[in-house]
Amino acid sequence: MNYFVQRDQQEYGPYTEGDLSRYLASGHLFPQDLVRRDGEPEIRTLSQLSLPPPAPAIPPGAYAPAYLRPQMANGAPLPPNLHWGLVLLLTLVSCGFFGAIWMLMQGWWLKQLRPGNRSIWLLSASFGVGYAGTLLISVVSPFLDPAFQKSELSAIPALILGGILLLVAIAALALYFIAELAMRREMLDYFNTVENIGLRLNPVLTLLVGMYYLQYHMSRIAEWKKTGALAP
Repeated sequence: MNYFVQRDQQEYGPYTEGDLSRYLASGHLFPQDLVRRDGEPEIRTLSQLSLPPPAPAIPPGAYAPAYLRPQMANGAPLPPNLHWGLVLLLTLVSCGFFGAIWMLMQGWWLKQLRPGNRSIWLLSASFGVGYAGTLLISVVSPFLDPAFQKSELSAIPALILGGILLLVAIAALALYFIAELAMRREMLDYFNTVENIGLRLNPVLTLLVGMYYLQYHMSRIAEWKKTGALAP
């Protein structure tokens, strides 16, 4: 049986009895709220209905009705919601450009969720250092040219610049990995305390396929906030 919720002289729905039960459990509906059964003119309060028990472990504010904008319990927006496979495809097609932008979006969302989080600054530093390394390659390339190698003095500057390039690459990777682990730590902290969904994030997968692995879980969280159902 479906019901319509009345708010501010408007009706929202239809909602099932299970929906109404979840709304009550999440604090978005109250026993004194008015509802109407589909096909009937009679108006009654939620307290007059015999609703089924809600699904277990629904944190307050986690499941918002259609007339409320879904958001995190602390007011932060929902996480970026794009299938990780599509993120991978767009990253490959754009030669990595889309991936860099998308990971900055992930970092920005975590900054809204946890204001003290510094992952977006670590990511920005990593990409900045990587870009500097790309510029350095254009400087190093002439010294590695076979024509230049004929010079007796060519080996010294080539080795020096090659060493600098290696250090830049290591620094960019180190900042990137630190940012990924920082993102993992903040997500685990929030989703095992503030909105406890028992989130588990494998540290090895975070390092190996961080953006796509984290995106999988961010998409799970976004859908959970919209529907009240958390995918496995």
